[in-house]
Order: sequence, then structure tokens, then C-alpha cells
Amino acid sequence: MKRLYLLSIILTIMLLVLSCESFFAPKANNTSITIGLNILEDKTDTGKEINKATIRVWNQKFDKEYNLTISSGTASGSISLDNDVYSFQASLGHMDGDVFYVEYMGELNNVNISEGNNTVNINVYSITVAAPTFNPPEGTYTGSQSVIISCATAGATIRYTTNGSDPTATSAVYSSPVNISSTTTLKAKGFKEGWNTSSTATADYAISEMQTVATPTFNPSGGTYTGSQSVTISCATAGATIRYSTDGSEPTSSSPVYSSPVNISSTTTLKAKGFKDGWNASSTATAAYNITGTVATPTFNPVAGTYTTAQSVTISCATSGATIRYTTNGSDPTTNSPAYSSPVNISSTTTLKAKGFKEGWNTSSTATANYTISDMQTVSIPTFNPSAGTYTEAQSVTISCVTSGATIRYTTNGSDPTSSSPVYSSPVNISSTTTLKAKGFKDGWNASSTATAAYNITGTV
Repeated sequence: MKRLYLLSIILTIMLLVLSCESFFAPKANNTSITIGLNILEDKTDTGKEINKATIRVWNQKFDKEYNLTISSGTASGSISLDNDVYSFQASLGHMDGDVFYVEYMGELNNVNISEGNNTVNINVYSITVAAPTFNPPEGTYTGSQSVIISCATAGATIRYTTNGSDPTATSAVYSSPVNISSTTTLKAKGFKEGWNTSSTATADYAISEMQTVATPTFNPSGGTYTGSQSVTISCATAGATIRYSTDGSEPTSSSPVYSSPVNISSTTTLKAKGFKDGWNASSTATAAYNITGTVATPTFNPVAGTYTTAQSVTISCATSGATIRYTTNGSDPTTNSPAYSSPVNISSTTTLKAKGFKEGWNTSSTATANYTISDMQTVSIPTFNPSAGTYTEAQSVTISCVTSGATIRYTTNGSDPTSSSPVYSSPVNISSTTTLKAKGFKDGWNASSTATAAYNITGTV
């Protein structure tokens, strides 16, 4: 019983297999396909041997594989036999007008599949490493160049030479910029396993010795001046452009270009630099100009004039830092004359002269002041009429002074008269016991001594 059961199972499996094989059997028109091998001439290394490719074709409809072998094909030269097998998978539709799509499923990245209707074309080509490039490019330079070598092919190894020979697989490997400090022919080549070596890239670098522009000069040179200066800037290097600054900053290639003399009207630091294409810029020339001017003329206080007493004269100068020197004998002051430090006492008629001095400045004009000191006269002492005494009745007292033009001032309260006491203009009425005092005043004169008179008014017994 068991044997019958097993036999039935085996028979069932065999029937299923036969049924599937019958079902998936390909139609006659699906088994014929033309395989063409094209070698792309512009990318092919003619030394590459390509002769045989096994195409595994999978029929979607019948789920069947067909192994088709390419054994010949020419395009750019003959193809010799080798043992390489290139495997592909092709999805086939119906042969009656459908398009066949073939995609690469193998191991080589240098095989490309194109699509067709009744023909599947396999384009086989070899890949060449891109030629290296240089930055900066070849040319003439006035200084050393740090050259970067690059290659567009990912994973490629760049090898280079600097002696003019073509790079080989044993030449120096590029890993960092190559310093070119003298005239050199730089060559580079790209290498990658399984790829064609690149063509040789060549760059000729001519390194010329850099010259330096001469340092500009100034005329007049820096220094202290009492007036504006028109400064000429020149450079011994023919064709150099001079650029300058007047604010103390370093001249750059964008600073003002010198074309005419520079006017220096105040204290200034002038700087200049020479520039020329292909040359090193010059060193910076610097000149400090100290523009000063003329010291202000000294002044006197009090001013010149006639005085009846000694005068203490102050001398001043508006120029900060100036030294005042003076004389009292009428001669002009010099750098050896006494330096003014405190007021000058003028006690007699004197000609006072003063001059201002400051280093780097023009000396001032001479200031002159004539002081006349006259002898002081004194106003005569006033007199009274009637004179002091005892009287039995009121007295009308006249006050007089022999000094012409004197003003008499008086008091009746016993105090000394001052320049603000009442002015005498008519007899003073003394009607009771009184002490009368009087004093004479005159401009430019000493006031008189005080005159005093005591009047005792008693009456009749």
C-alpha cells in the first residue's frame, strides 16, 4: 500500500515536470536572436583582446535561459581568442516587433550594452585614465610656484617627473603640491589598475628672477620748516608707478598715484612706494615734515605810557611753548638776552623790548614799549579862614589850596577826608563846636596832608 502511495507521488511529480516543460517550451520565433559585437574605435585600446562573451538570456514569458556565445566580431582590428568570459543577462520580449532590453550583469565596467529590435549590440571598449591637469598652468613667473596636479579619474594615481622625462609606473607619486622654484618641465601621467594609462601632461614653467623697485626719494627731505613745502617724489626705476600717503599709512597698490609735487602745509608724515608689473614693490620711503611758522609778537601789560609810579610789566606771547627774551636798555633782544619769567619792574623812564623764540619757528617781531615815570608831586595842604579857635557865634569857614587844579574834600565829623568825601565848593558854616578836616586831591599827584581845625562855638555870657 505504501509502495503504491509513493509510486503515485512520483508519477504526479513527473507529470508536473513534463507539464511545466511543455508549458515553458519556447516558440520557434523566440529562440533566434542576433548578437553583434561592436568595438568603439574612439575609446578602444587595440591591444585589448576581446573575443568571447557568454550571453545568458532569460525569457520572461517562458522562464527559460538560453546561452548564446559570441565567437567572432570585428570593428577596429582583429580579435584574438582568450579565456575571458563576459556575462550578461538579457530580458527578451516577443520576437514579433518587441524591443529587446539588454543590461550588463558582468564584472567589467568597460562594457556597454545598447538596445535594438531584432539585434542586441554589445559595445565593448577600454577606458583610459584622464590626462592630469596643472594649476597654475604653465607659463613665465617671477617667483616660485606651488603647482597642484589633479586628475578627473577617481582613484587614479598620478606620477610625475621634473627632469623632462615621461613618467612611468615607478616615477614619483603625486601627494602634495610640487614646488617649482626654477625653470622646469613638469610632466604627469595617470595610472589605474585595469585602465589604460593616461596621456602625458606637460607644463613648462619659466621662473625669472624677481627684481625690486628702487625706494622713492623726497625733495626737500623731511625736516622742520617754517612754511609750506612742495615735495617732489622720484624713483630711479624706469617705468615704476609711485603711490603715496599723507596720513601715516603704508601705501598700497590702490593708494593715490604720484603725478605732481605734493603740497605739505602742515605737520605731515609722507610715505611713498614704487610699483611695477612683474617686479617686487619697493621698500616704503618715509619723511616727516614739521611745518611751524612764525612766533607771535609779545605784548605788555600795562601798555607803554607815562606813569607817576613804578610799573610791574607782564610780558606774554600767544605762541605756545615760545620763550620770551627782553631788554631794558633799548637794544633788540637776542637768543642771549634774559628770558622772561616774572613781571619786569619799571621804576624809571625805560624802553622795554621783547621777542619770542621757538625752535624750528621764525623768531617773532620785536615788541617795544616806552614807559615814562615822572616824579610825583604832592598837593599843598588846604588852609582855613577863619582859623581854628573859640568863637561866640557861628563861623563861615573858607577852605583854600594853593595847588592849582586841586580838588578839596572835607569832613565835619572828625574823620580823614577821602577821594569820596564831599567836595568843597563854598564856605562851610560852623554853628556848633566842630572839628573840620580837609584834604587836596589832583590826578597824577599825591594827595595833600590832612588839614585840621577845631572850632569851639560858645555863645554870649
